[in-house]
Amino acid sequence: MLSLLAFVPAGEHPGRSAIEAALSAVPAASLDGRDGDDYRPGRWHDGATGGRCLIDLGEPPLERDDLHPPRGYAGWEPAGLAFHLPLTGPHWLMVESLAMIEGVLRALPGLAVIDTEDSDVAGPGSWSRPRVIASWNRQQEAFLLGRPHQPRLGRGDSLRMWRYRRERAAGAAARPDLFWPELLVLGQAVAGGGMDVHPAAVWPDPSRALALPPVQLVVIPGDPPRIVDASVLASSAAALDHGLAVMVGAGSSPPQVQIPGLKVLGDDDWSD
Repeated sequence: MLSLLAFVPAGEHPGRSAIEAALSAVPAASLDGRDGDDYRPGRWHDGATGGRCLIDLGEPPLERDDLHPPRGYAGWEPAGLAFHLPLTGPHWLMVESLAMIEGVLRALPGLAVIDTEDSDVAGPGSWSRPRVIASWNRQQEAFLLGRPHQPRLGRGDSLRMWRYRRERAAGAAARPDLFWPELLVLGQAVAGGGMDVHPAAVWPDPSRALALPPVQLVVIPGDPPRIVDASVLASSAAALDHGLAVMVGAGSSPPQVQIPGLKVLGDDDWSD
């Protein structure tokens, strides 16, 4: 996890209720417990993109160590708030989390965060998204050294997935006559313990026109399911205005491709 601890100028703490209110106003954020509890764990998860992080409001009881108190910074006091971003998954899940955190910082003027792993920072200060992204990238690379066979998707394919996820809802609202599928990643084991990865979508009903995402494979359920090359479907399709999708007419039936041993990967199972 990349952990960001929040601080406020000494003597200017906005109060616990103000922080609780700011977090409650964040879409897709939730806190356990009740207002005023000494410690409230929470989480944020964006259903559209998959962005997620953990939240600590207050000090977790198991982490309290009176003999070794946390590092202090002159002129600052702890705000009692921390965000923890996973090191797994594509980089844009982390970027989505940072955008959420920036919203909290705007709602609580004076609040500052510090990256616990950034040794070059002397203390809390002005927010720098590029610096935090660089720190996350370094920590993820170190984390992945222990996972030499972690599946990796090319950065271009990954960014196209991100854009589709962000714009899918708007596309479905603009063209409700089309089926706008969710995106997934399929993995295929290869010799040596690694895995090839393929962005994919499921088309459950080919009798309905499809908004084809920027993927490599399309799965048509059945017994057995059919796997088709998305580029064949897209070859004569018309571009849509959202998510780099193209329109595939109902009844399209391209030839099946044979890719044995495919399995569905969760967002934590691959990186870019």
